Amino acid sequence: MSPEICLTRGCIPSKLLLYPAELVRELERASLFGIKLEIKDVEFRTIMERMRRKIGEEIEIIRRGLIESPDFDYYPEAAEFVSPYTLRLEKKSFTLNDLPVYRLKTCSSAC
Repeated sequence: MSPEICLTRGCIPSKLLLYPAELVRELERASLFGIKLEIKDVEFRTIMERMRRKIGEEIEIIRRGLIESPDFDYYPEAAEFVSPYTLRLEKKSFTLNDLPVYRLKTCSSAC
């Protein structure tokens, strides 16, 4: 399982997809500077493949950081809440008293 966080599912993929669109818009304005060009095609498949490759690289960097960090216990398996204060993983369960409580930043449309 990959570290599926806001960065790898929202913010970074969006920016990787927006950049080519912004580049096309800039190129469309080239004539204002005396540059004549024509955009013949936009290969959306190539843009998507680049985005997926970059995200895969970022996920691996995040995963290695979590695994190697002495400050975290990293459990890559899926987890579910089985009661209001109990989180169960495939091989282990935690209650709220066992876990440090962190305030997590959630991704908004501003990412």
